[in-house]
Amino acid sequence: MGQMARGGCDLVGWNGRVDNINHILRLCPTAMTIWSSTIRHDHLNEFVTMNFNTWVVMNLSNSQGFVRDLHDWDLLFGAIV
Repeated sequence: MGQMARGGCDLVGWNGRVDNINHILRLCPTAMTIWSSTIRHDHLNEFVTMNFNTWVVMNLSNSQGFVRDLHDWDLLFGAIV
């Protein structure tokens, strides 16, 4: 996939290693762009730092408090990840 333009993030990883799933889905600049546009800014830090398993379950079952007025968040989240 190549080098990201502004953040120096390479989805393939540094020195040929594969980045961990947490980085790819939550912390790389591309992922943060998506989350920043869908998650309330006052909860963004909590959204990207909570336990990964909790994060997945919460987003597929009950995302109240995090999401900006989006209907069917569980479906959108599933499509994003």
